[in-house]
Parts: sequence; C-alpha cells; structure tokens
Amino acid sequence: MPSPLSRLTTGLKYSSILARTLVLKNWNEAASRRYLIESLGSMPGISAKAAQFMAMKLGEGAHRQDNPVSLEPMPLALVKARIAAEAPRLHAELLEISEQAQVASLGQVHEGLLRSGERVAIKVQFPDLQKSFDEQLGLLRQVSKAGPPKKFRFEMEAILDYFADSLQREVDYEGEAQRQMEAARLLPKNKPIVVARVYPEYSSRTILTQSYEASSPISRIKERPEEARRECARALLEYFLHAVFVARSVHTDPHPGNLGFRTMAPQDGRNYELVLYDFGSTMTLTEKDVSTLWNLIHAYQNQRDVVPFDEMVALGFDAQKLLPLRERLPCLMEKLLEPFCVDRDFDFQSWNLKDHFESVLGADRWWFRSAGPPWFLMLMRSMQGLVHALCELKVAVPVKRILLDLPLEAPKEHAPSVLAQLSPSARGSC
Repeated sequence: MPSPLSRLTTGLKYSSILARTLVLKNWNEAASRRYLIESLGSMPGISAKAAQFMAMKLGEGAHRQDNPVSLEPMPLALVKARIAAEAPRLHAELLEISEQAQVASLGQVHEGLLRSGERVAIKVQFPDLQKSFDEQLGLLRQVSKAGPPKKFRFEMEAILDYFADSLQREVDYEGEAQRQMEAARLLPKNKPIVVARVYPEYSSRTILTQSYEASSPISRIKERPEEARRECARALLEYFLHAVFVARSVHTDPHPGNLGFRTMAPQDGRNYELVLYDFGSTMTLTEKDVSTLWNLIHAYQNQRDVVPFDEMVALGFDAQKLLPLRERLPCLMEKLLEPFCVDRDFDFQSWNLKDHFESVLGADRWWFRSAGPPWFLMLMRSMQGLVHALCELKVAVPVKRILLDLPLEAPKEHAPSVLAQLSPSARGSC
C-alpha cells in the first residue's frame, strides 16, 4: 500500500491543483479547465487518464496530437525488475529490451526481442496503480467539482462511477489482452486492418506482451500522395463503422499514438493497411443502442419523419435536460448526421460541427453535453478521434457508401411520438 507520506504528498498536490483551479475559475473559466486538465495530465496513472476523460467531457484538447498527458518514463532498471517479478516466463525468454519507451497514462511500452527471434512490444504498468486506485479516485471526486458550471447540473457522480469502471478494466492487462484478441476476431473480413497478436503466456495483470507491429504515424502519412492518404482514410472509416454497427465493440481511445499505417503487398488494389494499438479503453454497445442509432441515420438518409428527441431519449439522454432544446435538435441532427446522408464523398475538413453546435445552442450546449449518458461520451470520444484523423489526412471519404455496404438489418418502425403531435416541425430543418 502507498505510505502515509506518499498519500499526504498526493493529497497536497491534488489540493494545490484544486485551489489554483478555483482561483482561475473566478476570472477565466476556460483557463481553469485547461489548467486542471494539464495538471492532472502530468501525474501518472488514474490522474492522467482522468485528464483525457475530462478533456473529452469539457471540450478541451480533444484533438491534441500529444494528448493531455506528459509523464516521465520509468527507469529501464525498474522495468526489468517488474518484468522479472510479474512476468517470469517473459523474463526467461527475453533476449533484449530497448531503453527507449513510449509513455502513456497508465504505463509505457518497450520493444523487445525473444529468444525465438520474435520481436515484441512489452507494455509495463506504472507501479501501485491498483493499490492507490480508490484513494486517487476519491481525490478526483473533489477536484472534479471545480469543473463544469453547477447550473448545468452535470451528473459527475454517475460520470465518475462510469469512469471508475472503465479504469478498473484498463488497469487489468489480462482483461485488455482478452479484449484485444476479441477485437482481432471481430475485424471485418478481407479489410486491410491489423491488430497485434497477444502472447498470454508472457503477460500478466500488469504486463502485456504482443507482437511488435511497425507503422508510420498520421503525421508522416499526411505528407504522402492523395491516393495513399485516401486508402488509409478508407481503412480507418471501415474499421470504425464496422466496429459500431456490426461488431458493436469500439476502440474508444483512437488518438494519433494509437493509430498507424504501413505498406503491404497489393490486395484488391490497395497498398496500405491500418494498425490499431492499445485496447485498454473499449466499449461494447447494446443491440438496442445500435438499432436506435441506425434507425435515426436511416430516417435522415431517406427523409422519413423521425423525432430526434425520442431517439436520443431512447439512447439514454436525460429527457428533462433535452426538453428545452427539443425544437433545436432537428437542426443539430441534420448537421451531425450529414456525413452519413450525402451521396458524394464527404470532406470532414469542411464539416464545422463545433461552430454549428455553438451557433444553434449557444451557452445551452452545456445542457446537451450534460444530458448524454456516460457511455455516449466514450462513443463521441472515439468519433472525435476518427474525425481528427480524417481531417489530418485531408481527403474526402465515401461515408454513406461504406455504411450501406455493411450487413445491417432494416430499421424498425417507431410508434408516433407525443412530441411530434405537439410540435408539427419535429423533423424540421435548419
């Protein structure tokens, strides 16, 4: 367990962050949010992961290339000692391990070489994360009160409970290994998408060993010819749409560090494949949620009458919070679902979704954010990562065509809405 001195030091750091956040909030709300996220992001473990989650919730830094996390790596000697103690079979087979590490919020990754000649990527968790979990989460509950405005009644307890459940899954690398193997099994057939092979025999709750999969980041791919960028963008979109609507299992942390592309032997006219990394953060959608999403999209594609308020409440949105916005929801939905509805290739650089939401909702956009269920935030986090990547690649993609190529069932008809009877313009337009 963490020592009393360690707990005191951590508590004082949280208190300092909270105090400065509250001072900043008195004169600049945006500055206070940025400070809170960046400060938590400099602390290893749960705090850094919370910074990512709060960035998504508060709309701060959602598209930053470097993520709101800046941590110092563990020394290599400590990494080797942890492997020896917690993954002895890996230690016995490990011939080499690189000193350089890629650092994430909960651990770091080193390249290794097994005695068999296989190259592996070894993910090593920071020490004592699970032991300090409850303590840090309790402190985060105090810090989070300095976040969004109280007048919008954010359900922070429900959000933090969901966040805690998600983090409990992320700090269990054996569980992550299972999710990664399942993700590989659920990949669309005959598509250029790669998930690393997991070595369960060389893994544990705090060590994850997988095949080393080299690739180039988006920052390099975006400098390549248009046709190459188009191939990469299509593979990324095929993964996301298949993951949501068919597999119902979605990677929810697709920041640039978790996406890579590489050349492959030509197949069906393609020369590039997508490599997906880090399945610590994933979500499983219910059949009902996917059906509701598909019904809403299909209705807008075919100009059928549909009441967005009803569909969003069916997805778990808070009806009371959405009610004041109900007349503006159709206009929001038209823009939100635009990529799925146009017959041409869609250019996400011209989407301007954020500006549209602000122009339609103004300050009431906080009501919309606070109305959403926690799981929907994770889906939006995944979608934001996708859109950011597609914008970086600077190509238009056939969203509607790829969606309609999926094996989707015909949408179900809904009963007439009470709101539709009250509001003749329920379907509406901008």
